[in-house]
This record gives sequence, C-alpha cells and structure tokens, in this order.
Amino acid sequence: MNNEQKIIDAIIAEAKQDAANITQRARDDAEQAIAAAQVSISEQNAPVLEKARASADELSSKSISSAKTEAGKSILAAKQQILENAVSGAKAKLLGLTGKEYEDILMKMADSVGDPSGCVVILSQNDKENYGQLFTQKGFGVSEKTRQLSSGFIVQKDAVEYNFTFESIFTASKDVIDEIAAGILFA
Repeated sequence: MNNEQKIIDAIIAEAKQDAANITQRARDDAEQAIAAAQVSISEQNAPVLEKARASADELSSKSISSAKTEAGKSILAAKQQILENAVSGAKAKLLGLTGKEYEDILMKMADSVGDPSGCVVILSQNDKENYGQLFTQKGFGVSEKTRQLSSGFIVQKDAVEYNFTFESIFTASKDVIDEIAAGILFA
C-alpha cells in the first residue's frame, strides 16, 4: 500500500496543482476582462462627460453674458435718467430766467434772426411791456397782438412764423442738446 498510496498522493497533489493553476488563470482572465470593461466604460463615458462639461461651460458663459447684458442695461438706464435730469434742469433754469439775464437771451436770439426788416415780433403781454421797445430799437416791428408764450417770441415775416420760444427751441434741438449733455456728463 505504500507504493499505491504514494501514487494516489502524487495524483492528488498533481490534481490540486492543476486546479490551482486553472483557478489562477481564471482569476487573471477575469481581472483582464474587468480591466478591459473599465477601459471600455471610460471610453464610452468620456464623450458623455465631455459633453456635460461643455454644456456646463456654455451655461456658465451664457449666464455671465446675460448678467453683463443686464448690468449694461441698468447702467444705460441710469445714464439716461441722469441725462434727462440734466436737460430738464437746464430747461427749467432757462425757462426761469428773469430780468437782465432773460433780456440778454432774448436780444441774442433776436440778433440770430438776421435782417429784421419786414419782421414783426409777437410777444407775451408781459414781454411786450418789458422788452417790446428793445425789439423796436433792433429794427423789428412789434405786433399789437400778444400770445400766451411762457418765454421767447415769434417772428412773423410775410405769411411765415418762426417760433423762437424756449419751449420750441428745446423741442427742435432735443437730439443735439442730449448729445452735448451726454458728452459733458459721460466723457
């Protein structure tokens, strides 16, 4: 039995060794399969991951751009309000002129008419009483009729009337006045 036992022990040892070798190869093959699967999954997920990153970057860029646009709109609105306030203030100051300052402005405007011959000036009742004589001295005729004018005057030549009231000058020159005021305020 001794020889037989040795043969049986040798067969069992060889079978155990073959089983261990087969098990190790199976483990190695499984690890290779898992590693290959992980590489494959990474390769498959890379475009998805890159697309998600690009989408996040685009969304972030759009948010920043939108915020900048909104900030620009707010700044523009504030500047427009400042401009309107400045122009309104200048207009109120001009409309509120009295005495010598008002007289000087009226006479400069009268000088801008050019040749006064054949021109008749139409004034408010108050301006006619206070400044009518000055227009006459400059060669203008002064109409007997008056109008409800807040400031300034109207020049009538033949059948045409030229409106030199402060209100009409502001209205006609609004774009130019806004441009000048904007240049001063925001330069």
